[in-house]
Amino acid sequence: MIVKKAMSKKITSVKPDTSIYEISKILFDKHIRCLPVLGTDKKIIGIIRDENIFSQLYPNYHEYIVDITSHNYNQIEERMKEIAKKKAKDIMSVKFSYVHPEDPLIKALSLMIVHGERQIPVLDDDKKVVGIVAKGDIFDKLFKTYLNAK
Repeated sequence: MIVKKAMSKKITSVKPDTSIYEISKILFDKHIRCLPVLGTDKKIIGIIRDENIFSQLYPNYHEYIVDITSHNYNQIEERMKEIAKKKAKDIMSVKFSYVHPEDPLIKALSLMIVHGERQIPVLDDDKKVVGIVAKGDIFDKLFKTYLNAK
């Protein structure tokens, strides 16, 4: 089975200058966890996941190993106001997994498992986003196809 049989063609994307506030609202309102960031040519230049936003709240590695008990965790949460002003280009991942619509569905699932991702973009030959495939989509398609579930 191939990716295009399970992918969602409803694509919500953002631009590099979209604020983290706007991105957070999209992720929350649409119940999604992955947004492609598209350049002016409509080609993907990065991915924003909820983890990209949450990681901005964490102390950096050095602060963590020096003394984890010395952090004011309430103050860390308050940093969310500062983070909301940042832009997609400031926190997006530029390295990410992706698949082609004709790739085997199991390849998409394998990439997600290996890289700890729940959704990955589906790109055409020109590296333009044509869909998103999620673990749940793959499970549903495989379950319904091979176990005759309705």
